[in-house]
Amino acid sequence: WPAIAIVCLSCLGLSESPFITALVLVIGGLAIAAFHPEAAATAGACFPDHRSQAMSVFALAGYLGQSFGPLYSGLVTEKFGYGGLIWGIAWGLGILLLIAIGLGRCEFPQRAVYQSNPKVRELIRGKWKVVCLLVVTGTLRVVVVLGVPLTLAFVLDARQVSFSETGQVLSAFMFGIGAGGIACALFIRRKNERFVLWLFPLLS
Repeated sequence: WPAIAIVCLSCLGLSESPFITALVLVIGGLAIAAFHPEAAATAGACFPDHRSQAMSVFALAGYLGQSFGPLYSGLVTEKFGYGGLIWGIAWGLGILLLIAIGLGRCEFPQRAVYQSNPKVRELIRGKWKVVCLLVVTGTLRVVVVLGVPLTLAFVLDARQVSFSETGQVLSAFMFGIGAGGIACALFIRRKNERFVLWLFPLLS
């Protein structure tokens, strides 16, 4: 799945049709989405006694990539045009190959770790309202997280800001998201979770 995402997103600069662009984005997005659940489960299962810390490291890596991405894309596009993004296939697949070789030598937890726990099923049974609330709030969160940087890109383009400067702004925004997420994972304790869930959005 990561290989499909790398190829699709790197080919964006070659597209001359809105339909092809949308198709490539959908396929690349599906590849990224398909990779995340299994990867997150594996990361947590590697350190069953320290799942929160393991997930923090997993999330940190993702946020670092997200914050570097706009900066990289802006610099490449400004220097080589949109077609320059195609070079992402070369180094992206190269790094992916090295990771695959490294993972091939690792021992991962048995599948039994991922088996559903009857107590968990019992816990969420009859709580469809809570599940719906989680889906709605999770969706709204993503709308903002993705909507703001996309809007920023259009606003800066309308003001004729260079690609590299736009990339810097978007990278700073994504870095802020990552830093906040990691800070919460590391420093917020269970007794303060509800308070923080309301306080930080209100401050924003």
